[in-house]
Amino acid sequence: APYTNGSQMPKWFHIRLARQVLAQASAHSFPSERLAHHICRHLKITPPATIAIIPHAAMPRLQLPPLQNRTDAFRLCHAGKLCSARDPRKFLEAVRQFLVAQRPPAGQFTFDQIGHVDSDLLALSREYGIQEHVRCTGPMSYLATMEYLSQSDVVVLVEAPCEEGIFLPSKLVDYAQTGRPILAASPKIGTVADLLAKHGGGIAADTSSSDSITDALTALHKAWKGGELDDKYNSTGLGKQFNSSSILAGYQGIFQHLRIDYKSTDDIKATN
Repeated sequence: APYTNGSQMPKWFHIRLARQVLAQASAHSFPSERLAHHICRHLKITPPATIAIIPHAAMPRLQLPPLQNRTDAFRLCHAGKLCSARDPRKFLEAVRQFLVAQRPPAGQFTFDQIGHVDSDLLALSREYGIQEHVRCTGPMSYLATMEYLSQSDVVVLVEAPCEEGIFLPSKLVDYAQTGRPILAASPKIGTVADLLAKHGGGIAADTSSSDSITDALTALHKAWKGGELDDKYNSTGLGKQFNSSSILAGYQGIFQHLRIDYKSTDDIKATN
């Protein structure tokens, strides 16, 4: 990964092994083009013709309730831990800047983190003076998490700061299933920014800039106040890109191609 130390094996051995795997594999599947190109650049090889880009699949037949119990509070929600490789400081600083500028009445802005109580996140929220707005819900099942997200005004994605966002976060697929607008703090150049620009579903802000995140948060809040949030930023269209049927069809295409290749090879052997 571009923001970790990666494998502890010697670099030359890692590259040699990875090249051998790529050379011998009959097919290659990546969830994003940027990840595939990153791997090939890292290994200094030409992208093989056998690469297929197949994104993560959404859960089939997942039924979530429409947004209910609209309140006077603007509710943001993030699923999972924030304080690891994903440094949330710029996001929390942006929340502080937003609160200073907008001055919402007490109780009318909340940011929920779904998962175990995150002491690092709570400590940082105190450092930025926004602790009264930040809550940790405690752990939930996957289905309960999805239902909780579906009842939030905006769902939040925070990616690690790096030059290029090569990953398709599975969290983005989960979020898009809810149909809720997405605030994505992501690299300016990256997969998430590409998808939101092409299919809508929210706003991608520069994860390395608190001002950029503040601007995105302010725009979403303005749409929320005007009753236009869902019309402008719902992620239903984005969610269609991860339909499990189309993802399955992608894998079926790979297997069909392999079957034809192997059949052709067997025919050649038979003629010899």
